[in-house]
Amino acid sequence: MASMNKAKKPSQGRKKIEIKKIEAGKVFSFGHPSADSVIERYIHGRSYLDPVNNDNNPLFIQFNQNFRELEALKQVELEKAKASSGKQVSDCGNQFWWDESIEDMDLQDLEQFRVSLEGLVKNVDIKAEKMIVENSSSLQFLAVGPSGGQDCFPFADQEEFHHC
Repeated sequence: MASMNKAKKPSQGRKKIEIKKIEAGKVFSFGHPSADSVIERYIHGRSYLDPVNNDNNPLFIQFNQNFRELEALKQVELEKAKASSGKQVSDCGNQFWWDESIEDMDLQDLEQFRVSLEGLVKNVDIKAEKMIVENSSSLQFLAVGPSGGQDCFPFADQEEFHHC
């Protein structure tokens, strides 16, 4: 019963808030896009998000030059790593890793060699397919004409074509 006798704290209720001038001179606003970008777009016809042509900007030019130099250094490091790993794999002079003798390999080395050869075959197949697609698409591009390309390739219907 003692708890029922406690008086409730009076609530603040609805109070009037005094309106004061903001000292920064800028009205607080929130929105997306921001009010500034909307006003900028309205006044100048472009937004801050529009791409800017930085081709003549010295900082942009320097940044691109540094980026190209770093990419070139990375490429050189990769080539050095490939060359050194090639020398470590094969100490047999100018032989490639797939030319190594399998007689001296143990089971683990043979398994790794098999996996590497399968990867090589897969890469060769992918490259060959790319070349076939590129060649066929370029032939189709070149074979356009009033006679359906027969005038461009006079030997296209023959099975064998001999160059002189």
